[in-house]
Amino acid sequence: MHLSDFVLLLNALWFGGAFIQFSIAQRNTLKILLPREERSNPIAPTLAASVAFLGGMNLPIGLLSLYLLAARPSFFQPVEAQLALFLFFAACHFSQFAYNPGPDARRARRGGILAGAQRPDAQDLRHRRGAVRGQSRRGAAARISLT
Repeated sequence: MHLSDFVLLLNALWFGGAFIQFSIAQRNTLKILLPREERSNPIAPTLAASVAFLGGMNLPIGLLSLYLLAARPSFFQPVEAQLALFLFFAACHFSQFAYNPGPDARRARRGGILAGAQRPDAQDLRHRRGAVRGQSRRGAAARISLT
């Protein structure tokens, strides 16, 4: 088995697995994204359904890898063609890892990646309220000085 065969096999498994995770096992994806107490939210099924397009994007890449591995088409034999396709695969993997939650993935084990999303606390709300009131007072003062 050549290195290129091994890479193509791993690509087929990775992108095929992503298709299954996002398009077929949407409920499982929802469990990763949302904390348990938020899963009853009426928007949760919409979120689960919205990740299906990720599977749709991963399936053709996995099928291309499988095709190149199984059929060994003549256009894939030149080194330049292999380099171009492997750069394409590298860009696909990089785009997935670049936007992966990274350290926040640990939150998935504790109740969902989105569990750590910042929610405004009382102090933040008071600050925002004060900022809005300050803007409205300045606007009123400006209107008064013009008349």
